[in-house]
Amino acid sequence: MLEPLRLFALDRLRAAGEESLVRRRHAAYFAEAAEALDELTLGSDPEIWFEEQARELDNFRAALDWALANNEHRIVAHIVAYVAQF
Repeated sequence: MLEPLRLFALDRLRAAGEESLVRRRHAAYFAEAAEALDELTLGSDPEIWFEEQARELDNFRAALDWALANNEHRIVAHIVAYVAQF
């Protein structure tokens, strides 16, 4: 059920001409999330934060794919620097 919803939403974004903007925001958000989660892995309970990174791995990959395809090298470097353990 989630895939048809994702495809519907993507179609609506494209029709509205907002796909690129939303993908950029997604990538920027997960670049910042990668940094925040990485910093937390140095704290008192790193396993929790490593698990959170693992749960978000598909989002990190989607953000990286978009950033690479759109020459957003700063975003690529930011994500890769903080999720390199994966």
